[in-house]
Amino acid sequence: MGAVIRDLRFAIRTLVRNPGFSVAIILTLALGIGANTGMFSFVYGILLRPLPYERPDRLVLVEAERDVSGVSEPVRAYFAAVDLNVFQRRPLFQSVAFYATDQGVLSIGGRTEPIEFSTVSDSFFSILSGDIVAGRGLDRSDTGAPSLVISERLWRGAFGASPDIIGRPVVLNSSRGDGTQRAAWRRVPFVVIGVAARSFQFPTPHIDAWTDAGFVRSVNPRCCSFSPIARLTDRATLEQVQAQVNSLASELGAANSGNGSLRTRIVGLHDSLVRAVRPSLVMLFATVGLFLCVTCANVMNLLFVRHTRRAREMAVRLALGASRRQLVVQSVIETGVLATAGGIVGVVVAIGLVEVLRWLRPLDIPRLDAVHVDIPTLVFTFAIVLLTTVLTGLVPAWQSTRAEALRVGGAGASQSVSGTRIRRVLTIGELAISVVLLVGALLLGRSLVRLLHTDLGVEVDRVVTASLGLSMNRDLSGAEQVAVVNRVLEDVGPLPGVTVAGVGTVLPPSESRIVLTLRGTSSISYQAAAIPATPGYFPALGIRLLKGRFFTDADDENHPPVMIMSAATARHFFGEGEPLGRTLSLPVFRDGKSGHADMTLVGIIGDVKYSGLDRPADNSILRPFAQQPWPNVYLIVRTRGEPGGLVPTIQRRIAQLDPAIVVSKASTLDAVVLDAAAQPRLRSVLTAGLAGLTLALAIVGLYGVISRSVSERSNEIGIRMALGASSANIIRMVVAEGLTLATAGVVLGVVISALAVRLLASLLYGVTPTDAVSFGAAATSLLLFALIASYVPARKASRIDPAVALKAE
Repeated sequence: MGAVIRDLRFAIRTLVRNPGFSVAIILTLALGIGANTGMFSFVYGILLRPLPYERPDRLVLVEAERDVSGVSEPVRAYFAAVDLNVFQRRPLFQSVAFYATDQGVLSIGGRTEPIEFSTVSDSFFSILSGDIVAGRGLDRSDTGAPSLVISERLWRGAFGASPDIIGRPVVLNSSRGDGTQRAAWRRVPFVVIGVAARSFQFPTPHIDAWTDAGFVRSVNPRCCSFSPIARLTDRATLEQVQAQVNSLASELGAANSGNGSLRTRIVGLHDSLVRAVRPSLVMLFATVGLFLCVTCANVMNLLFVRHTRRAREMAVRLALGASRRQLVVQSVIETGVLATAGGIVGVVVAIGLVEVLRWLRPLDIPRLDAVHVDIPTLVFTFAIVLLTTVLTGLVPAWQSTRAEALRVGGAGASQSVSGTRIRRVLTIGELAISVVLLVGALLLGRSLVRLLHTDLGVEVDRVVTASLGLSMNRDLSGAEQVAVVNRVLEDVGPLPGVTVAGVGTVLPPSESRIVLTLRGTSSISYQAAAIPATPGYFPALGIRLLKGRFFTDADDENHPPVMIMSAATARHFFGEGEPLGRTLSLPVFRDGKSGHADMTLVGIIGDVKYSGLDRPADNSILRPFAQQPWPNVYLIVRTRGEPGGLVPTIQRRIAQLDPAIVVSKASTLDAVVLDAAAQPRLRSVLTAGLAGLTLALAIVGLYGVISRSVSERSNEIGIRMALGASSANIIRMVVAEGLTLATAGVVLGVVISALAVRLLASLLYGVTPTDAVSFGAAATSLLLFALIASYVPARKASRIDPAVALKAE
């Protein structure tokens, strides 16, 4: 132990005497270790950290899907409340609960708070056993009662974390149901019985309240489209439960299924929550791992140079009786000190990275609250530091203490052939990894560009949007909803800079608020987005008219029902013949009554993507808003110039016009599209940043190798120039050396990329994994930077004085 402490003190003194060298290595390692530590925090927190529920490994979801005619992919199917009894009778389930999600408004002391809430059965909280920071969760005593559990986020934000929240009455209005049902909600205030901890984020991180399904169904019998969550018995396996649920598929009365195409799947709760982000996180973790390899290679090259310069010192110490093992141990300890310092700085970098990403709160990334730089992360950092010490310290130390490398006399120390070869191999490896990351970054970047520029079927520039809740806090008949919308459009339309304003129930590329399912004589149904819209909806979004006409003000409740279809929907119902003037019987909902009416097709529009940027265009059937009013709509305003400045103006005008209208999600349509691409954008930006850093380190490494080579060959270069070689000849010789290494790195990198990028296929849109442009651009970029990195020492070599070189000889 005394020898280790002595070596440690000597290492610290040696490194302090060379601050430039030490700082360069510490910062290089800090980047690599910090990036890996930060990304591990996300991988562990989101993918590996256990859920904050009791025995989370026994929690599963029962997912269902069914085939729908005219839809390229199976659609999600849900269950009715009566189906809960079917699940509860299964012996492999210890307990089962149902849940559904909804949007609404919480009224608190005269002000309103738009929220997302979940309607759950009485066993929901007992199954999850999540943390309750105040009060209690819902249980059987709350069945049929207007009880409410709120999130800690809502408790702190809307109630100031008041301790007397328990037992306080509030008003919760749902966006679902007709005016009569919503009025019943308001007549019976909800009572807050508990506050769920911040870590309780099921079914989504955006849920701010949970209420009892029994009460909700007493108000709205058609509620809800439920999903089951279950706790398995100790002896049950996923395979057993899957087989049992498969055998029950014919019994399950899934809402709106009613056919034999229903398929069920058992999924672990944790897997269900993270499966959408797992490919991105694994890809990013592999990327930072490659980045760490490049930083280690760079550090090894620096250590090789340092050991070469200390060759005489090492030879003297050997002559005085030191063993080779002692010299290697001393060198590894020095590297360990540097790696430890790099690890400490790297942890600081990781904390900053984690906090920045948590502050940005990327959309659709679950469990961000579970991401911390804590004990598991620090253990990982220690392992990285240890691995880095061994990788970067052992090989240079062992190589530099070989007898031929320590030959006193000058030439041997500076021209260790094996050491030079190792440095070149490391440089080629760095360049190859740079190519791999550049190809990945270019593929993801090109995919993101294709995604953002995909044809939505609408024009997204110069458009302001806002979600309007017309009757969240009041009762409005259909005619009154139409009147409110008309007043809003009359008030917003004349604003300076506004060209046209309209209202509709769906905003591309967000999912439609109303999905229409039509049943035929076969077991296959047809699903389409049902969109009540005003005449201004079409020009405001720039929707293309292919045939017929758009809606007009004359298409009101006093005139015959009409409709507009997307091109794909019209082909489905009417084939390739002339569709205009054809009729179709469709469901009608108004003032709490439902029925069917024959509607005449008056127009065909281009297909529009309502369900996502990377999804196919949706089927859609549009109705005049005056004939099919709806309480929750989107206001869409097209402007002449920059739309951002109009957002607060429109919000103020609506608040002045009708304070009872709940305005939320006010934004530009450009921003909505960017939010829809949040995950692809995040992984593209992070990958591009890491690829850029990797390329910079690799080019610096190449520059170092070529510069060292020029320094070692200065006498040779001087003799060449004395014998007649021109400066251009010397420049070409040195640049050729650098380009040879770069070419080897490019070839190796392209081969590895061709094998590895297939793993990115599921993350790409509109770009193939073997995209020639991405491969070509990556190779060209690296060769160009390698040319620059080689040219600088080549210019220096061309200025060597032959007389000085000859004198040295």
